[in-house]
Amino acid sequence: MRYLISGASLHNTKSLGGSLGRTLLGLNSLATTHAWQIVSRRADEADTLTRQLKLSLGADVASSFNSVVHGSLVPNHAEDIAKEFKSAKATGLVLLPDAIEPSQWSESQSLLAAAKFANLQHIILISTYASHASSLLPSGVAWAALEKEAEETKIPLTIIRPTTLMQSMLYGAWGESICGRNLSVSMNRARISFAHSLDVAEVVNHTMAKPASPSTTLHLTGPEALTWDEVASTFSRHLDSPVRLSKVPLWVVQPSLWVRGKNPDEIREIINLTKYYEAGGESEVTSTVESILGRPPISFESFVVANKSQWPHLHQ
Repeated sequence: MRYLISGASLHNTKSLGGSLGRTLLGLNSLATTHAWQIVSRRADEADTLTRQLKLSLGADVASSFNSVVHGSLVPNHAEDIAKEFKSAKATGLVLLPDAIEPSQWSESQSLLAAAKFANLQHIILISTYASHASSLLPSGVAWAALEKEAEETKIPLTIIRPTTLMQSMLYGAWGESICGRNLSVSMNRARISFAHSLDVAEVVNHTMAKPASPSTTLHLTGPEALTWDEVASTFSRHLDSPVRLSKVPLWVVQPSLWVRGKNPDEIREIINLTKYYEAGGESEVTSTVESILGRPPISFESFVVANKSQWPHLHQ
């Protein structure tokens, strides 16, 4: 199979989507080789990214990396983009979690439309557990809309819906809070079954290695649903100093987000994410990872141990 993947996602090494994408591409060993086609607007950017991937992923990665370049990745050019897909002999498309970002929304729609014109054999969406037309989260609503567009192509579709990735703790506000050894949340009852990006990538890789089947949706979680007290205590056990858990009322959070320059959509996502977790949105634990991979999902404790050097104490 020759799978297409967005270069815009892979370029962003500090995003969850880019990190997950590189993990996925790095899994392709001699046992499961794939021919990847990196979609980009510019040939120089595609060539640079292809070289970087070949260097960073190591000699044991047997998959090939080439590029599909089209200067205008917009929906009304979908038929022209499809011609490039056919020329590259592409057979499938993978969309990463940041496909719904405003900067990538038009491109994602274009790739789906082009996939239909090119008669691809398989589409894989790495969506979100919160995906639903009436989701509390704007990101969940956006993913539900993108899933619907993918379904309308009538191409065999696999939707992967993981819970919040453990790797979220490496970036943004959570990463900064842990480095400051003061994790601030606005939740009391929430339990979250964090998923590991390697588990997600391996499930995707397993799906790609099999013949495309009728459309299916897979819900991926970690092995346990943790409270925030358990999250903080896990960090405290393995970092060089304890992580304090601070519970801040939600009414205090919104004004602080305005002060920090967050736009209304970002604020709505952050505030509603708290409500979503508190309502048990990701408290479920599924057996999907183990049933597909034949092993238990990676634990949060293992994740912290493996990445403890990523949270240096800011005050030392």
